[in-house]
Amino acid sequence: MDCSRDGWLQHTLDGRYVFAGDIGDVIETATHRVVARIGNLLNTRKFVEIDSLGGRPVASSGRQGVGQVR
Repeated sequence: MDCSRDGWLQHTLDGRYVFAGDIGDVIETATHRVVARIGNLLNTRKFVEIDSLGGRPVASSGRQGVGQVR
């Protein structure tokens, strides 16, 4: 782990998953288990989620990544 970078926890819009910053873990909120790994999200303080439908953006998260259930 490199503590010289800023790593954030980012919740998905539906609240089901958390992306763990610089390590790249995808954690299922209900079980607290790592369910996937993606590439390291370096400097995740700049991370946002944009959901699309038919190629058009329909929802986006803020920088704080507050998960929302709809």
